[in-house]
Amino acid sequence: MIKNDLSLEHIFAYLDKDKSQAISIEEVTRGFQSILNDAEILKLFMTIDSDGSKSINYEELVVAFKDVHTNYILHKLKQAITMGNLTPEKVFNAVDVDSSRQLDVVEFN
Repeated sequence: MIKNDLSLEHIFAYLDKDKSQAISIEEVTRGFQSILNDAEILKLFMTIDSDGSKSINYEELVVAFKDVHTNYILHKLKQAITMGNLTPEKVFNAVDVDSSRQLDVVEFN
């Protein structure tokens, strides 16, 4: 398993055992069978395989991880606001680094 380098490129290469530039359900199963059950693996695979091709290409993996990352950030921000540690205004001002009063993707990196 990958220990120190968890870049998407390394994860994709690790799972793509046959080096076909596409990850099959069998490859996902081998990669995750120790931590997910068959139903969870199938759900994960079907979610990432956005074009229904029965394989996951690198672009699909990137899109899936961006969605997960965005949802995680929003969840953490909502938690902080709910706990009273932050106000929506403080969050907005902290993220709006160029003071444009508009947020764009670059400001979240």
